[in-house]
Amino acid sequence: MDAIDGRILDKDSRIHHTNSQGTATTRYSGTRNIITDSFGGGFRLREVRNGIRIETYNMNNTGTYSQTDFVDNDNNWIEHDNENRDNAALDAHWGAEMTYDYFRQVHGRNSYDNGGAPLLSYVNANLTMISPRYTHNDNAFWDGNRMTYGRGTNFDPFTTLDFCAHEIAHGVTGHTARLAYRKESGAINEALSDIWAACVEARSAPEKQRWLMGEDIGAIRSMRNPNQFNDPDTYLGTYWINTNNCTPISENDYCGVHRNSGVINHWFFLLSEGGTGTNDIGNSFWVGAIGMNNAARIVYRTQSVILQSSVEQEIGFAQFREATITAASNIFEWLCVVQTKSCTLHDN
Repeated sequence: MDAIDGRILDKDSRIHHTNSQGTATTRYSGTRNIITDSFGGGFRLREVRNGIRIETYNMNNTGTYSQTDFVDNDNNWIEHDNENRDNAALDAHWGAEMTYDYFRQVHGRNSYDNGGAPLLSYVNANLTMISPRYTHNDNAFWDGNRMTYGRGTNFDPFTTLDFCAHEIAHGVTGHTARLAYRKESGAINEALSDIWAACVEARSAPEKQRWLMGEDIGAIRSMRNPNQFNDPDTYLGTYWINTNNCTPISENDYCGVHRNSGVINHWFFLLSEGGTGTNDIGNSFWVGAIGMNNAARIVYRTQSVILQSSVEQEIGFAQFREATITAASNIFEWLCVVQTKSCTLHDN
């Protein structure tokens, strides 16, 4: 304040916001510890984690991205199981935390862009008001900057841990391999998100069924047995969607990206846990398990180094196969599962 005329020259807010340890009774994952923001009105689903913002907002059954906070008075989030299913926001917030921690602590990645971008989750969205391609609210999507979760129509909200990780992982792919979202390239894109969802779930909630996608609200895909949901486990095999002469549009799932992803999903399952049998086109196979952690190392190097791109690219399954072999040979001295049937696994 000016000492002569009393004019206000500058303002400095004395209201400080701090990370606070809270307890959340989530919709799908029981009671979990979360970090929230303490402010004048109580506690809200915001935090700063290793320098990045993780924030969860309420769209209140609209298509508008307003920053309406979920608020709790004592940071013991037990009263949000209401008719609006607000407790789904607790899953979204915890899921974002766990996905961030997985990529940072396991792969050394600082958020989806590796540059500390904020993780913003918008819950209770009315998807039909966002885009005409949505006819219901049973979905979630990544738009390049944030996660949006439908409030649910026939299903509960898609904020289970694996769906949260799946959507954030699209951001990782968008800043590494930048795979076009159509045909085989789009199927690989989808499979990468399912793979990272399984890895996050295995690390943060090992009691869950990591090889099923969305099992907390009703599974929609299986990595162990894709055929269970009419997805292929073999290239050009049963349930494969023919992408030749296919024009990718939303009505045909951009030429089957959510279906043909089953092939890569099953490959990752076999790489992790092993298996033997005869595939749909009559080829017998034997795969020795190398464990999920080693399999994840191969996948992460594949997309973040071997296939790293500064522009969108469209690749096929054959190119992805060669990239994974290169990544494996970079990491390990021998990788029996993709090259031979009798050797041992050693770090380079």
